[in-house]
Amino acid sequence: MEPSSPDYVSQRIILLSVLSVGFVCVIAVIVALTRQVLWVERPSSSTAQEERRRILSPFNTQLMTMCVSLVGTYACFMSQIAFSHNPWVMTALVDFLTGTFEISYVWYSWTRASTIIGRVHPRSAKAIDSFVLFAPLFMYAQVVPAVFDALCSLFEDWAPMIQTGTLVEQALSSFAAVCVFVFDVALLSGFSKHIRQMYRDMEEVGVPKTGHFTIIVHHGVVSSVLWIALIVIYGATMFFRQHSFEYDLVTVLIYFLSTANVFVLFRMKVSVYQNSVRESASRMSAAYAGHSKKEAFNSADN
Repeated sequence: MEPSSPDYVSQRIILLSVLSVGFVCVIAVIVALTRQVLWVERPSSSTAQEERRRILSPFNTQLMTMCVSLVGTYACFMSQIAFSHNPWVMTALVDFLTGTFEISYVWYSWTRASTIIGRVHPRSAKAIDSFVLFAPLFMYAQVVPAVFDALCSLFEDWAPMIQTGTLVEQALSSFAAVCVFVFDVALLSGFSKHIRQMYRDMEEVGVPKTGHFTIIVHHGVVSSVLWIALIVIYGATMFFRQHSFEYDLVTVLIYFLSTANVFVLFRMKVSVYQNSVRESASRMSAAYAGHSKKEAFNSADN
């Protein structure tokens, strides 16, 4: 379709409008996360070193890295649609940002879930530990052929090699997606087993279904399902010509699912913090009640 045709222009406007919504949503999560970390979770008294360690904790840095890399992918895609840059250069940038997002997602999810999976699937936990350790190699591998394509696009004599580089890039991107897919299936299996065991134990002793691990499990299930759906939809891009309107629409849907995933992980962080505040208040209340009873008992003796 010619860039000057009305249909082409309307398609670009539709894509830019939808992408703008996703872009603003991620920015909103970044603002909310910044507020949560710097003000809401700030303790009443702490040293500068403790405060720096809290702000730069793995949970905070990994979640923020996911948000920033997702903002970058939105910006690259919108820039490509609006200004028609060299698509191969943009692909290399997006692959790097996508790899960064995937690595941060794997690290964040495993940091939260490793204790739970270790309880229900000890052997699988060791294998996942190894995968998490080498995740950067798997996730960033797709960047190498993408950079090769970008270089080839700059030199006319190298242009025929772009197709080969593209095939390798797609294969490595698919491999990275499959790795994360297997990772999420393993987490989902562990979460499901933990939920069954936890609910059974809670019903036996009559305690409410709340708590730190319950929050992680519930949000972890939603996050894993979203990522599995994302990867299945990513497979659908293979049926469309690259950079066609249909291909771009599916890509937008993938970005939206990534945005939803980031929001779920942010909500998990907030819920875990709120639960810890409630539990702390409950312990203080119980301790105060116990102290009051002790004082009353001593007064009665006197």
